[in-house]
Amino acid sequence: MNQVVCSASLHQLQALTDNVYRVILQLESAANFQPGQYMEIQVAGNHWQAFSLACLPGSNQVELHIQHLPERENSVALFKQLNSGEPLQVRLASGECTLQGKDRPLTLVAAGTGFAQIKALVESLIEKNWQSAVNFYWAAKNPAGLYDLETALAWQNKLADFTLIAIVEEAPEGWQGEVGRVTDVLANDYDEANSAATLEGFICGSPNMVYAVEDLLMEQGMPARGLLSDAHAYAPRSYE
Repeated sequence: MNQVVCSASLHQLQALTDNVYRVILQLESAANFQPGQYMEIQVAGNHWQAFSLACLPGSNQVELHIQHLPERENSVALFKQLNSGEPLQVRLASGECTLQGKDRPLTLVAAGTGFAQIKALVESLIEKNWQSAVNFYWAAKNPAGLYDLETALAWQNKLADFTLIAIVEEAPEGWQGEVGRVTDVLANDYDEANSAATLEGFICGSPNMVYAVEDLLMEQGMPARGLLSDAHAYAPRSYE
């Protein structure tokens, strides 16, 4: 799919936490992309920042989940542009983390705003009436980081076999999910030799998280890149 550069305007900026925002952009025409891909916004001259599309294609509005990081110059510049009301230059779409092949069991892993990419993929599964098991591990430092937990919980009623495994490192009293790092939970779920040998799906997060999860699951038989990730493209490593 060829990239398209176009103008966009801010339609909605909604705070989901103290530093995560749902950003709805209005495009010149209906967006054409595959669920799981990302778009880029031009910031501060010729710098382009990439954000996963958290929606299905076909509308002239697109949804992004963007973390505001005041210690990072590009993040400050982006939010200044968003709040200025000036048109934005965007290009879409890029990324190889798209759903291919037949209905089959999938494992999805995300940390923080990696949820955006998962949201688009799961909405696509719902649209396809996916029947196989889908397990979604969503990790954050604390429950506030699971900023759209209500949506993820609702998927349990929209897919034939969907399981949400919510994970936090810092659990308040009464927390009903898992506690620890995502690698801790996966190590417990895949604790036998070759238990991950048939694992397929997607992983969305920082390169450190992606490769820590990969190392763990590959020790239990998962093929290299059994879980697709954008980190494989922008922060590649050798599998030899």
